[in-house]
Amino acid sequence: MIRLIVAIAVQAGLTLYQFDIKGTFLCHGAPIDREIYLKLPPGYTPPPGRTARLRKSLYGLKQAPSVFHGLFETWLLKHGFKPIRGDRVAFLYHEGTLVILLSIYVDDGIAACNNKELYQWFLTDLGKDFELSYQGLVSWYLGVSVKQDLANKRTTLSQEQYVKDVLEQFGMTGATPVSTQMETNMHLTSADCPPPHKVDKQFKQEYQRIVGSLMYLLCFTCPDLAFSVNQCSRFMSNPGPLHMAAARRILLYLAGTAHHGITYEAQPKSRENLLWGFTDADHTGDPDTRKSVTGYVTMLCCTAISWASNRQAVVVLSSSEAEFYAASASGCN
Repeated sequence: MIRLIVAIAVQAGLTLYQFDIKGTFLCHGAPIDREIYLKLPPGYTPPPGRTARLRKSLYGLKQAPSVFHGLFETWLLKHGFKPIRGDRVAFLYHEGTLVILLSIYVDDGIAACNNKELYQWFLTDLGKDFELSYQGLVSWYLGVSVKQDLANKRTTLSQEQYVKDVLEQFGMTGATPVSTQMETNMHLTSADCPPPHKVDKQFKQEYQRIVGSLMYLLCFTCPDLAFSVNQCSRFMSNPGPLHMAAARRILLYLAGTAHHGITYEAQPKSRENLLWGFTDADHTGDPDTRKSVTGYVTMLCCTAISWASNRQAVVVLSSSEAEFYAASASGCN
């Protein structure tokens, strides 16, 4: 959602801000909508036949995110915001020429607005009901660096610092980079997995940490990792030396591309609202299951806002079926 908001903000000339809500999961004493009973702490004995029922949300309660979202959504609707159909964490305020487009992830909010006074009104009213911390131009959101060039209508997202931290974590700082994420014609299969009784726990945990770190990059600013990370993620429960080598090669690739990012630029009127996608399928591309592999990227204003590479859920009988399946998956996204 952050990429979509950035793309729209750049094209429409909106300024990006961020805000942070304190005590999110305390939910500001919000009541809960279901019956939940407490196990009382040692040393406290309730009266016979009595127990404790929770009346308001507490930190650590698994229902707390849902309770907070309901509370925050109610506040937004009361103040003239409308939810964006298809994504319950995004809201739009539109009054004449005044616009606020915002999204929230847990307690971190990002907002695109075309009027500073309007945004200050929003923050002032929000601060009456929620305790806020940072309230300024967005520069760092969910581990992603956001650099706005308002004069040239350009915004760049990157995770250079995160990449450097990952390389340091796995002892690959200063490693010689490679130019590709995977070796040519390389296919990872279950035949490269060790027998279950020979799985090394530490080896497995390190592999899982590497792939998990790569997934975070893939989700935000690295569409070029989609295929290679998807290949490695299939063997999280039982990786072998070949799988580890493939995962570490991706790190070597990142060593030379850490400074890369995604830049969104305002487009001419002929392409300002142009939304299109590219999709492809590798028929029976998975040698273990003979399922095909889907890959797609969706573009808005000539820049990627969504992408994926994954194995299809069913076995298809022809390359045409695989292509139709991939196109359908891309359209649904």
